[in-house]
Amino acid sequence: MGDTHLLRARRDVRFHLYTPLNTADAHVFAIDTVDTLMRSFYNSSHPVRIIIHGWFNNATSLVIQGIKDAYLSAGSYNVIGVDWGTGASESYFRASQYTIAVGLVVADLINQLVRSNMTSMDRLHLVGHSLGAHIAGNTGHSLKTAQLQVIYGLDPASINFFQDEPETRLSHDDAAYVEVIHTNTQFSGYPAPLGHVDFYMNYGRKQPGCKTDVCSHGRSTEYFMESLSNTTKGFWGVACADYNEIKSRSCYNIKQQALMGAISCRYLPLFTSLHHIAVPCSGSFAMRALVVFAALLLGLASCSPVSWELDNGTQHEWEVAADENGHMRLVSYRNPYALSEGEERQRRDFQPERDVQFLLYTQANPETPQVLRNGDLTGLQSSNFNRNNPTRMIVHGWLGTPNSEINRLVRSALFFVGNYNIIFVDWSVGSLDEFYPNSRQLVYAVGAAASNMLDFLARYGDLQKRDVVVVGHSLGAHVAGNVGKWQSGALRTIIGLDPALPFFAGNAPDRIMDTDAEYVEIIHTNGGVLGFLEPIGDADFYPNLGRIQPGCGSDVGGGCAHARAVHFYVESILSRHGFVGQQCESFQNIRDGLCSETGVSSRMGGEPPNAGDAPRGIFFLQTASQFPFAIGSSALPVEEGTNGVEFVPYEEVGLEHIPNEEIGLEHIPSEEQGFEHNWQLVPDGNGHLHLVNTDPFNLGSQDEPAPLFNADADTIFLLFTRNNRNAGHRITPGNAGTLGPHWNGGRQTRFIIHGWNNNGGSEVNVLLRNAYLDRADINVITVDWGVGAQNPNYITSRNHINAVGATVARFIDFLNQSGGMSFNNVYVSGHSLGGHTAGIVGKRVTRGRLNTVVALDPALPLFSINDPANRVASGDANYVEVIHTNGGLLGFDLPLGQADFYPNGGRSQPGCGVDIAGTCAHSRAFQFFAESIRTAQSGFNSIRCANYDQIVNNNCVSSGANARMGGEPSNIGRGVNGVFFLTTNAQSPFYYVQITN
Repeated sequence: MGDTHLLRARRDVRFHLYTPLNTADAHVFAIDTVDTLMRSFYNSSHPVRIIIHGWFNNATSLVIQGIKDAYLSAGSYNVIGVDWGTGASESYFRASQYTIAVGLVVADLINQLVRSNMTSMDRLHLVGHSLGAHIAGNTGHSLKTAQLQVIYGLDPASINFFQDEPETRLSHDDAAYVEVIHTNTQFSGYPAPLGHVDFYMNYGRKQPGCKTDVCSHGRSTEYFMESLSNTTKGFWGVACADYNEIKSRSCYNIKQQALMGAISCRYLPLFTSLHHIAVPCSGSFAMRALVVFAALLLGLASCSPVSWELDNGTQHEWEVAADENGHMRLVSYRNPYALSEGEERQRRDFQPERDVQFLLYTQANPETPQVLRNGDLTGLQSSNFNRNNPTRMIVHGWLGTPNSEINRLVRSALFFVGNYNIIFVDWSVGSLDEFYPNSRQLVYAVGAAASNMLDFLARYGDLQKRDVVVVGHSLGAHVAGNVGKWQSGALRTIIGLDPALPFFAGNAPDRIMDTDAEYVEIIHTNGGVLGFLEPIGDADFYPNLGRIQPGCGSDVGGGCAHARAVHFYVESILSRHGFVGQQCESFQNIRDGLCSETGVSSRMGGEPPNAGDAPRGIFFLQTASQFPFAIGSSALPVEEGTNGVEFVPYEEVGLEHIPNEEIGLEHIPSEEQGFEHNWQLVPDGNGHLHLVNTDPFNLGSQDEPAPLFNADADTIFLLFTRNNRNAGHRITPGNAGTLGPHWNGGRQTRFIIHGWNNNGGSEVNVLLRNAYLDRADINVITVDWGVGAQNPNYITSRNHINAVGATVARFIDFLNQSGGMSFNNVYVSGHSLGGHTAGIVGKRVTRGRLNTVVALDPALPLFSINDPANRVASGDANYVEVIHTNGGLLGFDLPLGQADFYPNGGRSQPGCGVDIAGTCAHSRAFQFFAESIRTAQSGFNSIRCANYDQIVNNNCVSSGANARMGGEPSNIGRGVNGVFFLTTNAQSPFYYVQITN
């Protein structure tokens, strides 16, 4: 969602009042119109119940409507639903940041009700589900004059909430009694106890009858609703000694029991405790405890998919489906061939022959595609298509684009091992449709268009169809199958990477099947959820039994496992014998989880792939939980590359960290892990790439919260001077006795802050430290926040930067007060996440104003131009300079400082070779800056452009005085502002000095 839709809580939050006299038609009001309750059915003699929904919900959600109905069926209440749908409908990460603001508005509502004698605190309860539970908590601790009586937290959200930050989440301090109902601690719900009493339903992880974590997460709402009506039996839990008994499933103390849910606080003494409850999967959930265990062991039948009746009487079933990048969506599971007339009108205007683009990549143009058009002979003849090279056609899936993983990763791997014509089938005009069934119905037509392109290339480009392999992921796998159908068996090999299951019945005529080519290979990684489980090819490979994948944690919805098919295939291209499957006797072996091997084996994936003479059947193999995934892989050394290209050094493309010289796999995540672009490649400070997923349905979640990080305790400050340039002296904040003999408060002082997955010894710290000390005898202080930065979950590290910035700011205040340091002598520089942290430091110092902040290609993922309070900004110091070297990919592209420098246009950098992921360019920022510190005043001279558009369009016209990028001292006091362009060399020395005004 665009920034124009950002939630403004006081403006956008709406309250919906329901009473026994208006059970269906809500009285809707805002925080500024609370007085309209006087003219509503609100009854001051009735208790008040406030219900708060979670992510991607609104006032019509089951959370509000279902609990409202349950309350009004149980008694006379004023039920107020809090509708913050404007914010909740945005990306999860952004929605989670609204919980404090929405909590403040709800607190204001409560204050107004109490001041107006319309209720009292002891008659007011809050109920919140998922993110709504944390809003309820934020409401509670925002009330300064009185305490809430009761809060019910229904499976509070886990992602982006931390154990050491109780002020931002639900905690037991937020009300006199806080009860938490845990139903999905393995992913969506918070695992650790948060309240006075925490109930772990069926040990809190997965609920009976639920096939997905989404279902288990929602069960907390259903249990709570039933607790209001089922007062005779109720949900009785047995007390556990501690959280470890919950995790080990060893809680059996039936002597101490407690009643869970909305009636419990009438009878339950207020004490802190943990309770386990077992419930059946269907019918009435509530049972007495001793009967419950028997019901659990009986294994009652599974519950049906969630179903709602729409206003027009149409029944819709819903399930989670994954888009191309593993982003989970809730889609209607109605028959896609029976769309209503209204739904037909929602479909995009998609004409395959017009809208499907065929993007040609070759070794001559590995990054910038040439567009091939059916019938355009001139375009074909002028392209780099080479009939002597094998051709690989790649097809993305739902919501996919040319930037999808399957294009970027497969292309990178193929070009490493040889020369190919890679044709990427871009049908994004049809796939970028939020209504999944619309996209699903296009697979046959897109396959036809791709088949026509092959016919055109065969006729006019001398394409040998036997040399063509078609590969597709998810919906793209079915497109690949349809290419084969239109080719009537002319193709030798088709590979389907976890073909999409939603809306594809076993006999759907347009799904991929074994007759589509001479050899059809299927790689199943999330069978039965997002991908097909049943064998549908000539050879069906089931890595790790094909359902869930090691390293994916609690993979709600299967997004991580679904994406693994692409990752395994990419690695198979580069690994000669790594993925070897053992043939099983039957598919039943896969279902039973035990392969009876026949003695036949076959390689999964690979390049060249299997063809008609390969073994058929069902194949099982195991993989590692992180890259390299192949067990027993044989790496392809650099010197054995077959493409004849002179490879750039490892350090030039950011691949030096790949073990065993297995090049090209830097994109594969070590575990599922990225904001509105969902999966993103994010480098740590050493240029090592990690694939980060910010979609809440795909984030890896362990049983425990993220490792605790206390910025004040865990951040290390090391002082380097020319007298101790190789052995830093640690200074303890607040302790003047630790300043030591090397500290000189009268010197210039320079702070350096690293980025994600780095620590004090990272390259950015070493390079800049040595540059500064080569330049002058000054105080150089490296900020080592590695305890918080070295986390495989980028989001967790990103969320620490405000705390780290505040800690550094207090340290600077301390040095000013106790160490004689002048603020006018302080520069703070940082790379990537550290660039934003440097800006936060400037915002948080209290005893003065920083002289200079230098942000070195500040990170883009999870930062917004419209949120300057949480990123580096022009007001963070007397002079703020930003150096952009990989803008738009890993670094911010838009101007952020007083002076923004764009070396070589700021996006890619000379000397970085085929830098698809941008890590080399991203690292150039601190390399340029280090060199600028050492060079004369004329180094890195830059032209001032009239505006940022000139940077984008690469037509900078000199507009004002030139300026030097970087340098020591900085440009402060020289009137430098605006956007600047410069060129550099491809290797060190990078700087040019020829520019004149």
